[in-house]
Amino acid sequence: MEELAIKFETSINTIFHVLHDDLGLSIKSARWIPKMLTEDHKMKRSKRGSSQWLPKCSNLPLKFKRQESRKKQMVLSFFDNCDVIF
Repeated sequence: MEELAIKFETSINTIFHVLHDDLGLSIKSARWIPKMLTEDHKMKRSKRGSSQWLPKCSNLPLKFKRQESRKKQMVLSFFDNCDVIF
């Protein structure tokens, strides 16, 4: 909405009223699919970064939570002329 307000040189409030009242759109955020979430994820708040303007009667968009990958480990081995030194 901020980008539209700057582009059309008007207030954010005016843009909101045009989108909501005149065009019949509302803000809907994607919701996490419960079976993909851990208990820890369920406790965290969702961010508004995935919000979209959609018609009021439309369903919420689905979004999968990306699982964290395993961390890489680096192993260093040191050698002398006889054996391995740790």
